[in-house]
Amino acid sequence: MDISAQAVKELREKTGAGLMECKKALKESSGDSDKAIKLLKEKGTIKAAGKSGRATKEGIICVAIADDMSQGVLVEINCETDFVSRNNDFISACQDITEHVLKTEAQSTSDLPQTIQDEVKGLIIRLGENMGIGQMGRMKNTSTGYLSSYIHQGGKIAVLLQTESAKKETHSDPGFLSLTKDISMHIAAMNPTGLSKDDIDSKILKEQKEIFTTQAKDSGKPDNIIEKMVTGKLNQFLKEIVLLEQPFVKDPKLSIQKYTDAESKKLNDSIEIKQFIRFKVGD
Repeated sequence: MDISAQAVKELREKTGAGLMECKKALKESSGDSDKAIKLLKEKGTIKAAGKSGRATKEGIICVAIADDMSQGVLVEINCETDFVSRNNDFISACQDITEHVLKTEAQSTSDLPQTIQDEVKGLIIRLGENMGIGQMGRMKNTSTGYLSSYIHQGGKIAVLLQTESAKKETHSDPGFLSLTKDISMHIAAMNPTGLSKDDIDSKILKEQKEIFTTQAKDSGKPDNIIEKMVTGKLNQFLKEIVLLEQPFVKDPKLSIQKYTDAESKKLNDSIEIKQFIRFKVGD
């Protein structure tokens, strides 16, 4: 049967496959667009598999937050080259995939439905590079919480942040929005290990204490001085890796906790940082 140029064009726009592939699929399916898409997916799976051995060290991280603020997700989608990671089609498709991930119940990449894997395979066909979903993080919100995000370096680093306030109307205040943006930018720049001291693995603290103790003993100081030296170094170590104790990048005289407290007073509210997720491409 004859296949119109318009039908081929429409199928190509839907799938990203080549003109000849679209025409052949339409002929094999007697002009049925849905059957043709299925045929292309089956053939596309073979093509995608052929690229699966290539390294995917580049990519971007996208963020999606539900309209009702109930949850948000971060999704890293990898590709082979930085050139493709800056391609508008790739960026748009990655955001669409992230929006779809948000609508699922998946808690990790292994839980993602086949429909999302098919979207990635379709992108592989269109752009000709191996791709895959890397890191994925989901954050559930509370009724008094607010989710905000920050994308740095064109998607190479992304942050999802949850804060809470006593008054929900605070969430629309420009001062509050500025606060959440500042904290998210700080997290992107300073890469804290945890929110508070309680979030730091005891093994890490034990290891650092042993290192600082050895260093202090090598100085030849008496035991009571060594203990003070170790305590001081541990406190400094925590200031470097704990978000609430880190010096705020825009005003190092203030810790993030003190900065948040000061802004809370200006807003006449009680604002608390609850959790954050920070991803960097390739981590």
